[in-house]
Amino acid sequence: GAPRVVGSLAVPGGAPAAHSLLGMVAAVETASEHPLAKAFAAAAGEAVPPVADATAVIGRGIRGRCGDHAVVVGTAGLLGDDGIELTPLQTGPAAAWVADATAAGQTLVFAAVDGHLAGAFAITDPPRDDAADVVGFLRRRGAGIELLSGDRPAAAELLARLVGIERVAGGLSPGDKADRVTALRRQGHRVAFVGDGINDAVALAAAD
Repeated sequence: GAPRVVGSLAVPGGAPAAHSLLGMVAAVETASEHPLAKAFAAAAGEAVPPVADATAVIGRGIRGRCGDHAVVVGTAGLLGDDGIELTPLQTGPAAAWVADATAAGQTLVFAAVDGHLAGAFAITDPPRDDAADVVGFLRRRGAGIELLSGDRPAAAELLARLVGIERVAGGLSPGDKADRVTALRRQGHRVAFVGDGINDAVALAAAD
């Protein structure tokens, strides 16, 4: 479908006063080809600051610089690799916000500025209107269908229920998806894989 930002949470002191956190995140995401990147641009609705030295980490997020500030946007694991603690989101109202977004099956994207957690964004990614019909058509043709997602398991499971897919796995890396495709082929199955050409390139190459 068309992903969109439906909520945000700012950590006090996390972003410099000269720029909104959303603007900085949208700026870095302009260098990303991930499907969620356009959601930040649409939400910002403003001229974003220039970005430099942007480097995508496939399936996990992106790093870049806005002026003098280092910005990291992506999964909790990516921020953890950079030594950025998510503890400000684990207590009080922030923890409740995270829990509500998780329960709603929303995708959580975290942002850090200059090595410190700056905030988080909740994104909804509803399926296309015809997705359930397509899944039903394929199942009637005898195809087994699995949803393999890099998103959190709760979000992946919600999407699977909405479109009628019973086998689902979330929290997967691009390599994990390719491994599943390879395992199915070794079992004698012919495998068609549908995904975006950046994060899913390895799995696409592994499929028939």
